[in-house]
Amino acid sequence: MSGAATAPEIGGRTWRLTSQQVLLAVVLLLSLLLRLRFVSVPLERDEGDYAYIAWLINEGGVPYRDAFDQKPPGVYFIYLGFMKLFGFTTEGLHVGLYIWTLGTILFVYLVGRRVLSPVAGILAAAMFSVGSISPAFLGTAVNTESLMVLPLAAAAFLAAAVLTQHDAPLSRCLLCGLMIGVATTLKQVAVTDGAFFAVVIVVATIRARRPPRILVARLAMLALGAVVAWIPLLAYFAAKGAVSNLFGDVLLHNLRYSSVVPLSDYPANLFRSMKLSLIPYVWPYLVMAFLGLLVTAMRRGEKTEGFVWWFVPGWLLTSFVGASVGGFYRQHYLLQTLAPLALLAGYFLDVATRRLSSPLVRRALCTAAVALPLAFNVRTFFVYGPDQLSAVLYPGNPFVESKRVADLVRQQTSPTDKVLIVGSEPQILFYAQRHSASRYILTYPLMMDVDGAAERQVEMFAEAEVAQPPLVVVVNVFASHLAGPWTSSYLFDHVGALLEHDYVRIYPTEGSAAAASPPLQVFQRRVPGTSAS
Repeated sequence: MSGAATAPEIGGRTWRLTSQQVLLAVVLLLSLLLRLRFVSVPLERDEGDYAYIAWLINEGGVPYRDAFDQKPPGVYFIYLGFMKLFGFTTEGLHVGLYIWTLGTILFVYLVGRRVLSPVAGILAAAMFSVGSISPAFLGTAVNTESLMVLPLAAAAFLAAAVLTQHDAPLSRCLLCGLMIGVATTLKQVAVTDGAFFAVVIVVATIRARRPPRILVARLAMLALGAVVAWIPLLAYFAAKGAVSNLFGDVLLHNLRYSSVVPLSDYPANLFRSMKLSLIPYVWPYLVMAFLGLLVTAMRRGEKTEGFVWWFVPGWLLTSFVGASVGGFYRQHYLLQTLAPLALLAGYFLDVATRRLSSPLVRRALCTAAVALPLAFNVRTFFVYGPDQLSAVLYPGNPFVESKRVADLVRQQTSPTDKVLIVGSEPQILFYAQRHSASRYILTYPLMMDVDGAAERQVEMFAEAEVAQPPLVVVVNVFASHLAGPWTSSYLFDHVGALLEHDYVRIYPTEGSAAAASPPLQVFQRRVPGTSAS
């Protein structure tokens, strides 16, 4: 898996394309082709959340002030960038993600090449490509984790460069900090990876016997880069007078949210997620990653140039800690661990096939190992259509039906009308391009066992009374509320009374097949002076 192909002279220089570069180009091309089948998969509710807020920004609105959410603000501006480039559509968002992911794949390769081996880097890049689009991590969706892993992989490469180069310039520490900062603007738990990269830089400086002033300078550049990433965002919210909204939603609410699950439930939640998602779809990678972990430990005395046996295991550990914050272990949360997992799996496959005498056999075996998740899930990757795949990935959720309801909302309202969604389905607002009648576009923060939830129900209903929305969409799906014994009934009681007095149901129509137990209902405000039929 080495060698080079000659190319014509350009500008007096002979340019050569190595076999590694050819293989990397093939991985990137196949990655994009694999993903193009999924561009029209309907948005799920997190995507609808970010897409609606990005659209709201484009309309002059301000996140947190005009729409409550707990994610850091970077995700909305990346969404907005995707949609400005590729269109305010489902397809535009997914194309943006799939191109973004090519950058992540590239940095996974670069990290592997630097601290493990070039072959391990190629194999890891290919495994990350397949794994990151897999249902194991809900990879078709533009989640914060799927965006966050690019700056984290870039930060890993820069930290590895400092570790393996004696005279690494300070600019690498600055850029590493910048990438860590960008990652935290997408999801707060990126700080665990950032802490590991800081430790790497400290270890690199001490091992190289650099004077203390160099260590101080490197850490200062790292911190400066992280701060710089936040400056434009903080300036934006300061200009909009919404810094307190940002602070309250992203920090204070998240502190309460992350303490909902008791530590005693963490193991069971992890086991459930592994059993239902990771093991069925990517178990070959998990097995190879475990074996790769053993191989790196066994070869810790290896003197191969650039080999640092503890770098990838350390990154995996801190990534897992980040994915564990809150103890929910949802599928996309674990995507934070995929890059180091793929690197370990790629390294095992590299070492295990080195003794094969035939390069052709080696390549065939490696290709087969990378393709195993595809072979075991042919229907998911190659047969199901977009709507069918959505139903398989998100059973019981109304994401396909949301498109039909959004069409109805758009037909029955004007662009200046506000619509109330009683549930957590903001993708309907995005599809219809209508403003919400309340800043609570998700009902989750109103239903959770946290301080202030009951007060938010009162606030949401008060906003709806003032807005008097011409349409109200009611979601009759447990996963869209997650209400429990601790949940106040105030919102449901008052909305029910309001609908009975002032609204009439227009979807689904009486007598239709869906009328008995509809996941989504649409109610239209009565003309004054009329009564229920």
